[in-house]
Amino acid sequence: VLITEEIDPAGISVLKNRGFDVDVRLGLNEDELAYCVAAYDGLIVRSHTQVTRRVIEAGKNSLKDMKAKAISCR
Repeated sequence: VLITEEIDPAGISVLKNRGFDVDVRLGLNEDELAYCVAAYDGLIVRSHTQVTRRVIEAGKNSLKDMKAKAISCR
């Protein structure tokens, strides 16, 4: 799972405890995100990261899920 913005560390712990490999890569621009997104099954963003058509197309064969502002630690 690629996380492109800061989220609560508890959210990252939840993902790791459920068996996900998590990479936090902050400040990616569109070119960088489009280049690396194909290596991930999931993408978690907040309001700063723009998931453009180009990014979605770059990840369409690998991404199984994308979430925006959807981390909850209940």
